[in-house]
Amino acid sequence: QNLRFGENSIASLPLDLIVQASRALCTLEGQDNQLRSVPDLFGCKRLKIADFSDNVLVDVPAVNPSLVRLSLNNNSISSLSGLFSAAQIDSDTFRSDLTELRVR
Repeated sequence: QNLRFGENSIASLPLDLIVQASRALCTLEGQDNQLRSVPDLFGCKRLKIADFSDNVLVDVPAVNPSLVRLSLNNNSISSLSGLFSAAQIDSDTFRSDLTELRVR
């Protein structure tokens, strides 16, 4: 399942929407909006691609380690802390499929 809502001046992404789509969501594209934050995406285990470029984000969303590509270009992000939960990183078996992270 793909959710594409780019170029719409959207200021927020409802948590309910993410929760309802979390089991099937594979692609989430919300580039070129007015997003100030993105809900926790950790529960989206099938999510492979997320694009939140050209928004007004100040924090990175928490993501599931199965995410392959995350685009956060042209935002106001100053730190990548919070990308993965502390519990995940502290685990001896932590592994991420993230192969492409775009932030500038």
